[in-house]
Amino acid sequence: AAQVIGGYSLGGADLLRRAMGKKKPEEMVKHREIFAEGAAKQNIDRAKADEIFDYMEKFAGYGFNKSHAAAYAYVSYQTAWLKAHYPAEFMAATMSSELDNTDQLKVFFDDAQRPVNGIRFLPPDINQSFYRFIPNANNEIRYALGAIKGTGEAVVNQIVAEREANGAFTGLLDFCERMGKHINRRSVEALIRGGAFDALEPNRAMLLANVDLALQNAEQKSQSANQGGLFDMFDDVIDDIQMQPAPAWSEAVQLAEEKTAIGFYLSGHPFSPYREEVRRVAPVSLAKLSEQDGTQRVAGFATSIRTIMTKRGKMLAIMLEDDESKQEVLVQGDILAELPREVLQADQILICDCRVYRNESGELRLNANTVRTLNQARVAYADCLTLTLQPAHDIDALAQLLLPHTQMEEERRIGLRFRYQNERAYGELLPAPQWRIALTEPLLAALAHLLGDKAISID
Repeated sequence: AAQVIGGYSLGGADLLRRAMGKKKPEEMVKHREIFAEGAAKQNIDRAKADEIFDYMEKFAGYGFNKSHAAAYAYVSYQTAWLKAHYPAEFMAATMSSELDNTDQLKVFFDDAQRPVNGIRFLPPDINQSFYRFIPNANNEIRYALGAIKGTGEAVVNQIVAEREANGAFTGLLDFCERMGKHINRRSVEALIRGGAFDALEPNRAMLLANVDLALQNAEQKSQSANQGGLFDMFDDVIDDIQMQPAPAWSEAVQLAEEKTAIGFYLSGHPFSPYREEVRRVAPVSLAKLSEQDGTQRVAGFATSIRTIMTKRGKMLAIMLEDDESKQEVLVQGDILAELPREVLQADQILICDCRVYRNESGELRLNANTVRTLNQARVAYADCLTLTLQPAHDIDALAQLLLPHTQMEEERRIGLRFRYQNERAYGELLPAPQWRIALTEPLLAALAHLLGDKAISID
């Protein structure tokens, strides 16, 4: 209409379109006059020109919205159809579009594992993964090497090209030797922390401790190859290089290291080993708090603690995560002032009694009334201490540790139960009443040091 009736050029018609889209009244007034002048040259009187322009102006009020809504609705339908019928393929493609956005990857990762989607993630693997996320026919997705921090597309593509040309890597030494100048320390360490070598060697701590050795070995072999037969006599010595042993990380340390490479917990969650025990005192998961109001006891692994300055003073925001969801807990005022320093540390289980409510925007808010570490909660809520023993444990040392705590005031003492397990048998022992013990935080710390934290359970 602008060209045929109003005499607009293509460029002028585009300016009118922009004015209509932005709904600027002053621009539309100018274009009404331009349109009327052009229409007059087509022998169309002013009244008819204004009537036509009125229709165009009215369309500007809804036409663009409706056309956009229709397009978005169609794209939404296509997206939903793909997700419903090809969930693994859809999520792999979606996650591959956000390789550098850890926060968004975590959202997609959690969504993919919801029961309605039922997608299982396979860990990153130096011999199986590619730069992007790859689905398979079993509704599984192989984690992308490109999503590990410290790698890059060029490095990953070189890894893939090398293994496709010369076969699977057999270990860290073989990997560094074959990759040569195409790999650096940062990338190797990131791949180890992310679990990409687990199929070849599950002890990530040992691999990390031998990165220097592997890189030096690769450099020496490269130099030897470049110098011809002069150093051939040393080839056998180089080939006999063995990696130095190192104790494996604890599960908590391994998950923390993994998070530095992946951006979130992939192979497990530090809350999981304590779930059963913690749910006895804090039965409501963070994911279900939206259904609750009032005061609730919540628990989770503190992944971060940050300080917020407000008009009312200092406030702490603790990010708690369980294996279902995460939620921020606010601590302020007298409660914050009274908390001991050991409570206000990240990377530990915290149990909080909170006032749960929704703010004016409808967002869930948690204000803490109390904050306890796991050991503090064990002392506060315990009725019985259960210790799981194995043949390797020092029973005499355990008895000496427990004995002083059997002699404290009776009202402070709780029941004690032993579980014993070896390769052939399992049994429980309830000691005589005189072995009731007074549970304290120092005792729990000493028991964890002697037996390991997983050997301790509170009922």
